[in-house]
Amino acid sequence: MVADRFRTRLVWLVGLALGLRLLVLVPVLLDPTLSQFPDSTSYLAPAQNLLADHGFSQDLAPPFEPDLFRTPVYPFFLATIWKVTGESLRAIAVVQVMLDVLTCALLGLLTRRLFGSSAGLVSAFFYAASLVSIAHVGLIASETLFVALLVGLAWLVLGGKSIGLPKALAVGAVWGLLTLCRPIGLVLLPLLVLGVAIRSRRRLLAPALMTLVGVLSITPWLLRNHEIAGVWTLASVGEYNLLAYNAASVEAARRGVSHAEARETLLRDVNAQLVTQGRDGIGDRIRAYRETGRAILLRDPVESAIVHLRCDLNSLLPAVTDVLQVTGVTEGGKGTLSVLNQHGVSRAIDHYFGDRRELLLPLAPGIVVWFGMLFLSVVGMALAWRDRAWTVLLVVGGSALLLLLAPGAPSNPRFAAPIVPGVACFAGLGTVRTWRYLQERRRAGRAGRLGPEMESTPHA
Repeated sequence: MVADRFRTRLVWLVGLALGLRLLVLVPVLLDPTLSQFPDSTSYLAPAQNLLADHGFSQDLAPPFEPDLFRTPVYPFFLATIWKVTGESLRAIAVVQVMLDVLTCALLGLLTRRLFGSSAGLVSAFFYAASLVSIAHVGLIASETLFVALLVGLAWLVLGGKSIGLPKALAVGAVWGLLTLCRPIGLVLLPLLVLGVAIRSRRRLLAPALMTLVGVLSITPWLLRNHEIAGVWTLASVGEYNLLAYNAASVEAARRGVSHAEARETLLRDVNAQLVTQGRDGIGDRIRAYRETGRAILLRDPVESAIVHLRCDLNSLLPAVTDVLQVTGVTEGGKGTLSVLNQHGVSRAIDHYFGDRRELLLPLAPGIVVWFGMLFLSVVGMALAWRDRAWTVLLVVGGSALLLLLAPGAPSNPRFAAPIVPGVACFAGLGTVRTWRYLQERRRAGRAGRLGPEMESTPHA
């Protein structure tokens, strides 16, 4: 009976998730160009070339040079959709909406397994209503697929009673796909190794096999990139972000200029130096970006760390601008991230909205839900710590924390998409326990008021 009630309510919440995502999907179906943002071309071009048997390339015309800027899983995902539907941006949006709705359902089931039915339903609600998750299902971006793989990975590690060798192999394979979807998945490997070791009877063999399968999954792509460029990298976007965002933010802080100006100067100087030295190959560029970026950050590690962590907080903002852009209400490309990194939230709001702040009003409920979820997730993590739920804190909480802290200067609400499942999971626990605590306090207060009345009532 309880299980049936949970399933019924979860279905309603999945319906809510679908309904809210239709608010983004319908504008994209009417105008597919709304699904594109500056990074989209770097995913679409390889997908088109894969379909045309031109290999994994960003080039739109011969010679179709091999590309290292992106990892392959998301472009292959797009190419697979197009293989069935033809080259349709609408089809991508529809598939991503359905995938995200399934992710919402799986998260509810996982949280139920970890913290009980009520927490599972609350976590599904928070995920369904998250502006971050809603906004990005309509974009040609890897976040929706990455989050689905991430929740699937958490289910493999935590969803059953224990982890046998077959499941350990599956964890390694899914981690490989996750990392080849977005290279930031690399940071999760140590947590997964510990999680598998804790939850398996084969404390050494299971994590060893998981690691072996995971490493073997990404090795062919590493070898391919090394063969092309002579450097070990999963995707050159990492080196680009290191120089153009993380190092540029530190330079901007030191020189008192905008992040955009510092980025332009760094890229111009490094590229000009490469041309002067006759070292303008893709491998030379990757090495130069990596070495220059690291040198700037290591010049003052404390200042670099402060700038990095301050920029990470950008990910905790609700995805208001993304929702407005993907629905066609506003346009991007205003340099708001640069203003945000240099001057803070208030100036960024002024820069983006100008005298149109009323656009925030329809999204006010989503903003309240977002910040409420963040607060209740902190409560939930504290409760999980008190309950000694170490494995859940390690795998779910640790993953969310690493994915929040790793990006640095590129951080924006889109980068928060991978942390939403973990935050929603703990927010489910925090909400349920807080509600029960308030209910007990109210009952205790009522009993305290009734006690003196009963004592003062004369007995017959």
